[in-house]
Amino acid sequence: MDHQPPPFFKRGPAPLALLSFYVTLSVALLVVDARLQTLEVLRQALSLFTHPVQQFAHLPAQFLDNATGYFASLPRLQDENAQLKRARLENVTTLLRTQQVEVENERLRKLLAVKERQQASGQLAQILYAARDPYSRRIVIDKGQQDKVVAGQPIIDDAGVVGQVTRVFPLSPK
Repeated sequence: MDHQPPPFFKRGPAPLALLSFYVTLSVALLVVDARLQTLEVLRQALSLFTHPVQQFAHLPAQFLDNATGYFASLPRLQDENAQLKRARLENVTTLLRTQQVEVENERLRKLLAVKERQQASGQLAQILYAARDPYSRRIVIDKGQQDKVVAGQPIIDDAGVVGQVTRVFPLSPK
């Protein structure tokens, strides 16, 4: 009597063999991608689909941030406004002096036939969120390849150089 299990219960490879295969494949893909950056195009293509999901997942946090900003106290905003007006008045003399120096420098450059310096360009970006990574400090901003952001560009705030763009996706860099 030949007893065969039905085709529905046919056994494939052993579970331990499948686990070993998938672990080996995963480690190989990690090493190849780390060394050769071969999966960058795939990662960018996937980011086009995952970006709307990320935006949707951050809606509750954005709502809470906006709600706390909305309910900010009026006296605090009035104090801040008064401080800004004082600072503007204090900076007027510095601005006028800077404008005079620029005019004088322009005239001296023409006299000496010196080439004009290149103007530094930049763009403002908003920090969307900080990525949770225990080994490095990463932030995600609201600019991407469509805004002409490239990997390697410096990130600067009012205190100086903060960091560097490490990865750029079509809709937002990291």
